Amino acid sequence: MSTLDKVAEMLRKEQESADIDDIEAYLAKVAEVAELCRAIRNDHKKEVAVLASKRSRAKRQERVKRALELLEAQEAQELEEAQES
Repeated sequence: MSTLDKVAEMLRKEQESADIDDIEAYLAKVAEVAELCRAIRNDHKKEVAVLASKRSRAKRQERVKRALELLEAQEAQELEEAQES
């Protein structure tokens, strides 16, 4: 388990427990972690953009593939119906 996973799990457990004595301190800690995450993400903007682009491209290719499969099935059905007539 990575350090980030451990931190996330600790924050989740702390949030789930009703024993948060000082909610302001807890929220300040969460805000600090969120700010660190944003800073890390900003340090890797290019990589994040490339990953988003790859995901988008893959989704688009999947949609095109499904559309072509549906079109092929529809054309096969129309051909079958035309041969039956």
